[in-house]
Amino acid sequence: FARHCLLLRRIRRSKMRSRFERADLLAAGLALCSFLLVEELSVKVWLLIMWIILRRRQPLALALIALLFGCSFLLCAPLPASAPDTQIIRVEQIKSSYVIAEAKGQRVVVYGLKQPSFGDIVRVSGTWKQLHSDHNFGQFSFDDYMAKRGVRYRISSEESETLSQGNTLRARLFRQAWQSEGKSRELLLSLIYGIQEEGSYLLSACGLHLSSLAHWLKKLAGKRLAKRQSQAAAVIFLALAGSLTNFSDSLFRVLCTQMAGLLPGSTRDAAGLSILLVLLFRPYMVSEMSFVLPTVLRLAFLFNRSRLRARALSMLVVIPLQLCFFHEIAIVQTLLFQPLRTLYALLYVPALLGLFMPVCITPLLGTAALLEQLSAAAQTWVLAYYPSMLWILCWIWLLLRLLKENKARTWGMLALLLAFSQVEGYLDPFFEVMIIDVGQGDCALISLPHRQGTLMIDAAGSLYRSIPRQIIAPLLKDKKIDRIDKLILTHDDHDHSGGLQELAEIVEIAEVITVKEDVEDPLLVQALIPEYAGEDENEDSIVSWFGWDGLHYLFMGDLGVKGEKEILRRYDALPCDILKIGHHGSDTSSSAAFLHALRPQLALISVGHDNRYGHPSETVLQTLDKEEIPYYSTAEDGAILIRTTALFKYVRTARGEFAIMRDR
Repeated sequence: FARHCLLLRRIRRSKMRSRFERADLLAAGLALCSFLLVEELSVKVWLLIMWIILRRRQPLALALIALLFGCSFLLCAPLPASAPDTQIIRVEQIKSSYVIAEAKGQRVVVYGLKQPSFGDIVRVSGTWKQLHSDHNFGQFSFDDYMAKRGVRYRISSEESETLSQGNTLRARLFRQAWQSEGKSRELLLSLIYGIQEEGSYLLSACGLHLSSLAHWLKKLAGKRLAKRQSQAAAVIFLALAGSLTNFSDSLFRVLCTQMAGLLPGSTRDAAGLSILLVLLFRPYMVSEMSFVLPTVLRLAFLFNRSRLRARALSMLVVIPLQLCFFHEIAIVQTLLFQPLRTLYALLYVPALLGLFMPVCITPLLGTAALLEQLSAAAQTWVLAYYPSMLWILCWIWLLLRLLKENKARTWGMLALLLAFSQVEGYLDPFFEVMIIDVGQGDCALISLPHRQGTLMIDAAGSLYRSIPRQIIAPLLKDKKIDRIDKLILTHDDHDHSGGLQELAEIVEIAEVITVKEDVEDPLLVQALIPEYAGEDENEDSIVSWFGWDGLHYLFMGDLGVKGEKEILRRYDALPCDILKIGHHGSDTSSSAAFLHALRPQLALISVGHDNRYGHPSETVLQTLDKEEIPYYSTAEDGAILIRTTALFKYVRTARGEFAIMRDR
């Protein structure tokens, strides 16, 4: 009995000592994720305090978390202060429409190169400009995407001269793939190099087919080798594949995962170490699909107690991540997730061999065609939804409950939460006015509470891109708007009405208004100075005035100073709380007398960044400052959203500005 008690005491001491000394790599990896996801210092400090409380009895873990807290500041890629002073660049990464290159130690984006390859030294032409893209709510922002990688400047080269071609095996293989014909070229570029315009982006972005491939390689090698040796074989294969082709983010993550499995320790520590390896070398991946989806899936399986089937668990993880990243759920794609993942993995190795032996590509084209058909079919049944933070937290809570206890009630609540996403708009009590960031042009979306109706003022067009398809359509899909009751085109300028035809192909437009007349349904919009005839199209713009929830809005179109004088003469003490500045802030509009007479609470300017017209005018901005009228500009603040109810009113921008509006 005494020996038994002594043994129990030693076991308890050993457990306490191991718990006390354990570094807990998984906690450290998750802590680093949390530090990198937030930018505000105060929030980072609160996160550090939380981790200290959670790991207060693990000094090694605390020391590692504290070290990672300091590293999180160093890992943020610094943006260069000035543009490169050279036009000679070296190609580093190749995308479908641009390359990322190095210019005197600075990473830059280069457009216009013809058939570049890795390591090419090229002399480009043109002028270096700062990256800037449209910023709309919930939409992809290219300049933010590149800023995380430390890239700030771009150049569009109409002419280029290749000074020397990359002579590595990697460069020669890429040139060979680029020069392939037809479907062979598409297959190699998309599957091996990740260069594609369309396709099953969910699978290619997250790289889970590479995880499957590594798993199969370990299984195959494990028939003849020990476990550690088979793991090393998978690492060597992935490292060779990356060296010969391209260390994409997906391939790099899978390589880090397999390398972490080589070290002794638990599965939990291996998961934590893989997270640390990825984020210490590529911290920008913390918020990207290629890292988030595989990591969340791995953690879900790590804590799963075998109460759920693996396929069902995968679907429950993929659904919210699809909504967060793509704002839609491709139901068929989600159901075919595992088969598509298997097909991608089966194609990868033969395609890799095809770089050395092009004859191997031909037999793969049939399977690739089947993959294309499955990918196309996977996009046929789509549910769109832009999830709120509350919805995401509810889904995570229910998923954790399901992992703990598999009950039909929890499944039912998940189904109800998914159904709620499709009817949420009918429960929204807010009136919305959104100035969409379309660059140098105008487009405003007005949504009534509880889906009572939708209006739009202007639909900008562009000679260089499709604004309705690329910008307006995704926003309408997020809001589940499939009908515009009234579209008011202020005048016949391309930057105001040029997108009408394309927009009509995307969404139903019940009525297009091009004359100065009042709109009564679904919202009363008065056309001011209807009898006024301007000297040109700008001066003849439709001026729209409407009110809701105690606020009055005035949209000026491109009306000039003469028209403004007519408004002041005709309408004495016109109430105006929100003024949409005329003519994109040009000094031909927004006179000091007009702004002084209206004194709105807020001015809105729809204008393109670095436009050739010099809008908005410095004179107009100075007048706004002098009159103490706050303003937002789409060029600097992105899309502008005003949401109001009778009791609460606020404005926020796509760049993160937020302000509460008060009644006068």
